[in-house]
Amino acid sequence: MEEGCKIKIPLKGLSMYPFIVGGRDEVILSGIGDRPLKKNDIVLYISSDGTQVLHRIHHIGKTGYFMLGDAQTVIEGPIQRENIYAIAETIIRKGKAISCSNLLYRAASRIWLALRPVRPFIIRAVLRILSFIRKLKNGFGLGIIL
Repeated sequence: MEEGCKIKIPLKGLSMYPFIVGGRDEVILSGIGDRPLKKNDIVLYISSDGTQVLHRIHHIGKTGYFMLGDAQTVIEGPIQRENIYAIAETIIRKGKAISCSNLLYRAASRIWLALRPVRPFIIRAVLRILSFIRKLKNGFGLGIIL
């Protein structure tokens, strides 16, 4: 990647839900080189326990980068720049490419980043609504077709 190549990888886990869903989505990564990293960038780094992690930069401090998964509320860090290996350029969702530099995508992810304290409540509410909609579509298991 340091030589300008890009790599597409499938993802596992749900720490980046709802913006990236493990088992469904893929990302296209490129090396960071000398590129300045910014708040809200999605980067691949090696955590303190040696795990490869793809998370968003929550903020940048004097001691390093602080990371946060989109489905999480606990900030990890500081992560040193030498432990950051790649940056996400594109998310592949259900075969459709979404550029990480797309203005609408960046605006939505910034809002989601700001909502960190209330994310668990939002995610639970959305999952309940989706479950209710599925039950409606299935006639609440009574064989009723709506």
